[in-house]
Amino acid sequence: MFAALGWAIAFYAYPTFVAGVLWGALHGLLISLLPILYVVWLLQTGRITDISMTRKERRIPYFVGAGFALFAFVLFAVLDQPDVMRCLILFEFLALLIMGIINIWWQISNHATSVTGMVLISGAVFGSTVFWLMSPLILIVCGLRYYLKRHTVAQLLGGVALATMLVLGLQVAGCF
Repeated sequence: MFAALGWAIAFYAYPTFVAGVLWGALHGLLISLLPILYVVWLLQTGRITDISMTRKERRIPYFVGAGFALFAFVLFAVLDQPDVMRCLILFEFLALLIMGIINIWWQISNHATSVTGMVLISGAVFGSTVFWLMSPLILIVCGLRYYLKRHTVAQLLGGVALATMLVLGLQVAGCF
């Protein structure tokens, strides 16, 4: 989800198509592709046996993802990239870090956090029409996760609440 949102925001934030492509690709590489490749490596080396990891198995991938996001944030800041890109990456870093910490004691829904963050950030950046068009995705994703028995209602609401608090907090701090 965040690779796609990163592309959309990159095309919005950068003055040329080529810059949008390149910075969107770098964002996608650091935020999505490298963390996914880490999970594939865990699968191939037998460190995990299934993509639906146990709560204990999820801990390290959350923190690895947060590490890539922190690296991306520093890189985009040092290279003085647009605030909206840095704010997106800051959200991604904080969400992964906090979910990793929460996951030590309790499972929170990464899917609910991600889809809610994507919808709220899209609405903040692109306007209320985009928000209202995308907002059903929150119900669809959460409903499917519940139907598949991957999460309880509390875990889903926890993810929605985490994303909402992070986006609102970042807006108060001047993001989006």
